Amino acid sequence: MTETFDAPGRVHEAIEVQSRRTPERTAVVAGTSRLSYAELDRRAGDIARTLAERGIGRGQLVGVCLGRDEWLIPALVGVWKAGAAYVPLDPAYPAERLRFMAEDAAVTAVLTSAALRRTATLTGAEPVLVDDVVPGDGAPHVAGDPSDAAYVIYTSGSTGTPKGVVVEHRNTLNLLRWEASAYTAEELSGMLATASVCFDPSISQLFLPLVAGGTVILADNLLALPDLPAREEVTMVYGVPSALAVLLREPLPSGVRAVFSGGEPLTGALVRRIYANPAVRRVLNLYGPTECTTTCAIAEVGRDHEGEPPLGEPIAGATFSVRDAAGNPVPDGELGELWIGGPVVTRGYLGRDSPAFRTGPDGSRVYRSGDLVRRVDGELRFAGRADDQIKIRGYRVELGEVEATLTRHPAVRRATVLSATDDDGIAYLVGHVAASGVSEQELRDWLRARIPDHLVPTRIGVAEELPLGPNGKVDRAALPRLGAFRSTGAALVAPRTDDERLVAEVIADVLGLPQVGVHDQFTDLGGHSLAAARVVTELSRRLGHTVPLAAFLTAPTAAGLATRLRQAGPELVRQGGRTRHPLTGMQREFWTLSRLHPDSPVTTLGIRLRVRDLPETAPLSLALNEVVRRHEVLRSTVAVDEDGVPYAMVHPPAAVPLVEHAVGEDPEKVARTAAAHVFDVTSEVPLLRASLCRLGDAEAELVVVVDHIAFDGGSVGVLMGELAAELAGEPVPGPAVQVGDVAVQQREQTDLARLREFWQAELAGAPAADPAPADLTSGRVIRPLPEEFVTGVAALARDCGATPFGVYLAGLALASGEPDTLVGVVAARRARPELTEVIGPLVDTVPARLRPTGTLTFRDLVRQAAAATTRALIHQEIPQADLPRAPVLLAMQHAEVPVRLGNLELLTDLGSGAAVHELSVLVNRTAAGTELQLEYGDAHLDPPRAEAYLDRLMWLLQCALADPDRPLSAFELVTPGERAALLTAAAGPELPEVLQTVPEALAARTDGTAVVGPDGTSLSYAELHDWSGRVAAALLKHGVAPGEVVGVCLPRDHLMPAVLLAVWRAGAAYLPLDPEHPVERLRWLAEDAGVRVVLTRGGVAVPGLSALDLDHLVAVHGEQAELPEVRAGDLAYLLYTSGSTGAPKGVG
Repeated sequence: MTETFDAPGRVHEAIEVQSRRTPERTAVVAGTSRLSYAELDRRAGDIARTLAERGIGRGQLVGVCLGRDEWLIPALVGVWKAGAAYVPLDPAYPAERLRFMAEDAAVTAVLTSAALRRTATLTGAEPVLVDDVVPGDGAPHVAGDPSDAAYVIYTSGSTGTPKGVVVEHRNTLNLLRWEASAYTAEELSGMLATASVCFDPSISQLFLPLVAGGTVILADNLLALPDLPAREEVTMVYGVPSALAVLLREPLPSGVRAVFSGGEPLTGALVRRIYANPAVRRVLNLYGPTECTTTCAIAEVGRDHEGEPPLGEPIAGATFSVRDAAGNPVPDGELGELWIGGPVVTRGYLGRDSPAFRTGPDGSRVYRSGDLVRRVDGELRFAGRADDQIKIRGYRVELGEVEATLTRHPAVRRATVLSATDDDGIAYLVGHVAASGVSEQELRDWLRARIPDHLVPTRIGVAEELPLGPNGKVDRAALPRLGAFRSTGAALVAPRTDDERLVAEVIADVLGLPQVGVHDQFTDLGGHSLAAARVVTELSRRLGHTVPLAAFLTAPTAAGLATRLRQAGPELVRQGGRTRHPLTGMQREFWTLSRLHPDSPVTTLGIRLRVRDLPETAPLSLALNEVVRRHEVLRSTVAVDEDGVPYAMVHPPAAVPLVEHAVGEDPEKVARTAAAHVFDVTSEVPLLRASLCRLGDAEAELVVVVDHIAFDGGSVGVLMGELAAELAGEPVPGPAVQVGDVAVQQREQTDLARLREFWQAELAGAPAADPAPADLTSGRVIRPLPEEFVTGVAALARDCGATPFGVYLAGLALASGEPDTLVGVVAARRARPELTEVIGPLVDTVPARLRPTGTLTFRDLVRQAAAATTRALIHQEIPQADLPRAPVLLAMQHAEVPVRLGNLELLTDLGSGAAVHELSVLVNRTAAGTELQLEYGDAHLDPPRAEAYLDRLMWLLQCALADPDRPLSAFELVTPGERAALLTAAAGPELPEVLQTVPEALAARTDGTAVVGPDGTSLSYAELHDWSGRVAAALLKHGVAPGEVVGVCLPRDHLMPAVLLAVWRAGAAYLPLDPEHPVERLRWLAEDAGVRVVLTRGGVAVPGLSALDLDHLVAVHGEQAELPEVRAGDLAYLLYTSGSTGAPKGVG
């Protein structure tokens, strides 16, 4: 629990108490600025004194119009110290809205900064600049009462007029006091504060840490967290679900322990995404209207929670009742309006009466929330609204207010506003107006000048008339559906560069538009910050490096963002004439691998091509030689300097060894032999060889083998393109840069700290792989994939907003049967245009982490796989040595690799017979279609098991394609044939029929010692039978019936087995109860098992149950009696195991 504070009082007094306790502790972090508790208190005191000098005191209202800097919180607390209440004025609001709020609240002054002075003067109130506050002797003491107003927050009004909710100090402190006792000191040690001060969650975010000794970390919005200087100090994140969903596309900082969600319904799917961050310990679903002091209900949603989270239980003294329209309570399960009572209910609306606030006969106040709920199994479930109020990105919106503002436009005759959702489930507004002589863009601009952005509809349909129903009201069902929008007010400027085309395409895809002009403003197209995050996430995935959200928000057009796309690092520079280069990171990995296994073809790659119209071999030989001439990496060897550091030496062009085989030789055998070649990368030039197997006069199969230190999957397309062009007699330009230039640039990389920080958080707690096997011998299994299968994979990927790679990755994770798995992902480094025509190992292998828990569906897992892959690709430029080994690898053929080009056809790639990964799953396109390959280590699988694994993977994928919404727990991880074989093996030979029960078997023994106790006391078999019979008879006399469960709470002595036997002989079953366990646990176990009688010794008692002392029982009721028959199918005992839900489970 956190530190407590004195009460009753006002909020600033509680902060003052904490300031005296921990004056040097950090209270506020704003960017790189930090305020201690002492400095916060001093600044707040200076502001209070400044206000007092202007005659501002108790009961007055002061506007606060400040940015989210180090002056914001001192200003709010300073208003309180002056005895006044604050009215938050967001500088981003339109002038008309600011003026209305200031006039409606009759603010006497506005605290602001020099930078925002012009905005503050729009309110008509006197600006007081925090820049001019002079340090002094502290704040004047202003007497007050907990019933004084603390703040006034304006909410959207159903009549079109915003309403100010007056919240008193006692309301606020009541909430903060409860929260301070419910959250841990660790959680409050770094609370991220992102809510606008005009949004009531800001109350807990700004002031809860300060009354409990924690730290407030200010940020402009939730999506700014990844770039926050103090992000690693954040321990608690609080946001609306729509923003959290976007934030969670990347891992949370490793210090985050709790995530709070409120303002919108929280989904089970989002909870699972939150808990995918292993450091998060709990997730809370918060509920509460502004009129009930921010939060009045909380539900803690556990990691294993299934289904949708409930609304929560009342907190801080709140009381709930569910009532019908007449105010009568409704039974559980029926729909009704939630009425809220208790100390959370605020004073009401400023200067207005409302039927929403009621006073009961006992004088207590009740608020009618307008939220429709039903109580199911003791939990409240949200079911919608009784009016037109909705939530947009967490902000409360009364549709009537937007409609009323629209109808004030002189050209608008009638207006209606609806709520819609996009493909991500994020709500937005759509308006329809009957108007003449005005365009949609003009109406949106007009609204922006009068209401905040979250109230401006994304689309406004303009028509001469709106469809009406029989009652004369707008028929909403008959209104046309409005898609995404591009204004026709300005001419569309088409993309002019590749980068502009890429950005415009992604923006159009995210917003659902057919086209986007390069100068179209993102917000004018209907975009918002969450959609902007989707844009930069997709661009980052495609480019292979992070595109910062700030870059787009700074220049929110396709043209503006395009200029910032390539700011991912230093430009590639051609190092002309240089014959010595460093190795790239992957080249160093392949060099090390070849040194560890000098006689193994583990780094050899091979491909098979069909060549048509090739009557002579000479043109092919010349074409291969020209490829080597153009690409330095194919004619480079590796040497080691005096410090043991390997480097590349570029040699002059050399002829490619080309072996020709006559018609009739087996192409398969030729290919296997060629692929087994071991290159000596220290001396062999070139690192490319070829074999030509004639199939006829002008047709042949070509096998090309190359060392991985000079080649990758993406290089196949470059090789085929150059060979096809050479054979056709077409000119082939050389690449603009070489692999050596890439290596030089990598050596200058300076952002490793950020990358290491990401991977440390991403892989925290991940399962560790065993060391690579010493024996790298491998084999391959290949399965052709039917066209309908490939089409199904692509369709599911599109539905999930993923790529086919995500579907195969999800299948691999599911097939693993593990709750937490790492799969190596092959990621190309070819995002730069100048690298698309370069042959070389421009590739990384990075781990993608998946957690296929049973509550997810396969569709959920595909989305998780896509997100994990995106995160990995964005952060792929990490040295391989910094990453753990992933024993399973997934690779898909590079999208740019053709299967037919000129006279060439791609047949397949080849296994060399050695592999560093235990399992590699390869999805390749060939001239014959798509194939799924499994390369397996012989030390891991034999051929039959490898074939079974690949068949099992294909079976799982087929099942997933047929029913992607099936929970993962419902998937059989074996094929039907395997299941039948397993069941047959598990059944084993038939068991013999049980002829005797334990009492019968023991009755046959009469000689010898049966039991010896810890102290040496013993019972013979005869004594065991006699003693247990007398106890059994006594139990029957006490009414124990056959099948009943009897508790046994005894010490471990020589009589224990006799008592258990006695219970059986009485026809009952026993429940062991350990005398050392707490009495409450014993009572719970006995009640859960239905026990009414407990056998004890020495006065041990279990509250609420009949205890039979064993010694007394035998002495008084010890005669023998006829006992019931004990049958083999009778219950013998109950044992309780630990339960995953927290409650023990009984096993009989």
